[in-house]
Amino acid sequence: MPAWKTEPIIAHPPMEQWYMLQLPWSGEVQRLDGINMPNLYELYCDYSPLTTLPWNDIQNVYRLGIYGCQFETLELWRMPNLGYCYAGSNYSLASVDAHGNTSLKTLDVSYCQSLAYIDITGCTSLRYVYAYGCALDEAMVDQLLADLVANGVTDGYLQLAGGTNSPPSDPDGLALKAILLDRGWTIYTN
Repeated sequence: MPAWKTEPIIAHPPMEQWYMLQLPWSGEVQRLDGINMPNLYELYCDYSPLTTLPWNDIQNVYRLGIYGCQFETLELWRMPNLGYCYAGSNYSLASVDAHGNTSLKTLDVSYCQSLAYIDITGCTSLRYVYAYGCALDEAMVDQLLADLVANGVTDGYLQLAGGTNSPPSDPDGLALKAILLDRGWTIYTN
């Protein structure tokens, strides 16, 4: 019997050339140590028990879906080409750091009930932020508003209602909210 090299997937074109990878929702994939797919543009790991990603291997990913995983932190600044991040229902997620990501357009961290920290400084393309049902205190809500004002984006959407999110402070946070409203933003807060 000939000795065969065992390959998990034999495909045409080869997996290294694929632009999209979607893991099964069954939760069977517990870890991703590396991804040898330099053309990978979309990665969907929804409902897998992942706590981290091979950040160096996914720098070209533009769409990232990680709903219902088990992340505690997200280092989105390590993905300079990321445009869309869908990370809702990561119940253990405590912090998201996307600072300096000028490609990021949408950040969805809704229903991340432990989420208390989000850094979006320098995210000059960020237009949609969904942080419904999180645990952002007053200082963090004010900081998000200040970052969005400083980023200079107009006509955006910000959802900070629900969960234990605090309302903006009075008068500082409310003044920042008013600036964004004048720039065409739709904003929901507690």
